[in-house]
Amino acid sequence: MQKMEIIMSEITQFNLRIPQKLKEKIVQEAQQNGRSANIEAQIRLENSFSKSGEFSHAIEELRKLLIAHDKKNRQNIVAKKLNQILTDINARGFEYTIPKLAYDMGYAHSDKVDQWFKGTDTASFTELQQIAPFLGCSQEWLSFDMGNPYSVEKIDIHYGDIIKLLSELVSCTEVNNYRRWFVIHNEGTREIAIVKQFEQWHTQSYYFANTFLGEYQYGDGSCPNLTRFFLILSTLQKMTNWRIDSVILDSQDFHKIKEGSEFPLNMLMKAPPHNWAYDLIHLRDSSQNIADWGAIVNGIKKGLEDKNIKELQDTIEAHLSELQDISSCLNKT
Repeated sequence: MQKMEIIMSEITQFNLRIPQKLKEKIVQEAQQNGRSANIEAQIRLENSFSKSGEFSHAIEELRKLLIAHDKKNRQNIVAKKLNQILTDINARGFEYTIPKLAYDMGYAHSDKVDQWFKGTDTASFTELQQIAPFLGCSQEWLSFDMGNPYSVEKIDIHYGDIIKLLSELVSCTEVNNYRRWFVIHNEGTREIAIVKQFEQWHTQSYYFANTFLGEYQYGDGSCPNLTRFFLILSTLQKMTNWRIDSVILDSQDFHKIKEGSEFPLNMLMKAPPHNWAYDLIHLRDSSQNIADWGAIVNGIKKGLEDKNIKELQDTIEAHLSELQDISSCLNKT
């Protein structure tokens, strides 16, 4: 807002006759700018004598237009994201509706939420942070355009906290019929990931960096990281009644899960089932269409003899009751 230094000795009265409509415009603009009609008229007169002032009104109108456009653009962006997530959810047959979402969020009616989806109203950051957990998408992506729609945690299985990871994998807040882990193998790069499905369509993906099905073997023939992954899977099977489904994806679909760019269940539910995770847990002698399976099993068996791996096994055993308490909601069905 432009400010003026007014010195009383320099003020002189100047009677000016102007059309009523022009006066009304000056009064209206003065109110919008938070100043008197006299000051508004004086500023506009002074601006008319400067080159920059010739365009000030046009610039101000353009600024207002850009602000309005930016607001509408933001509404459209958020609406597109919300509809994208809801489409992903319902593509898997969950039949989640806007009225049900509004109800779950605690609204008495769905009008406000419906306007967000239509792009006719702007949801606040607080409201976007509130809606994200219900839709199962990333709060940062929905609110701030940061990252991708679906959450992925990168796991360093060699130096990471295995007990903390197991706690996350078995935790849940609700008992329902949608509790499972998808153990995923990239047939191209042989990378490994786990997707946890919980509370119907909600997912959390874990990408295991530097862990491969067919890992480079140490001089003694062991595969330390793959052995740690084996301990994670065998512990999950031992202590819970969640389903463990394993699939094999091509590199393109695996990358989408690894980056969180697409709804994991859309790819995982279409992939043909495979028994490789079951075969790995039970250290079976063979697994269909998995190259070098014998070396993989032998590498894990050799890894189980390692001192550090044995210490990890003991640590997991010591925390089994604690982990069981975390997953206790699984046994209330």
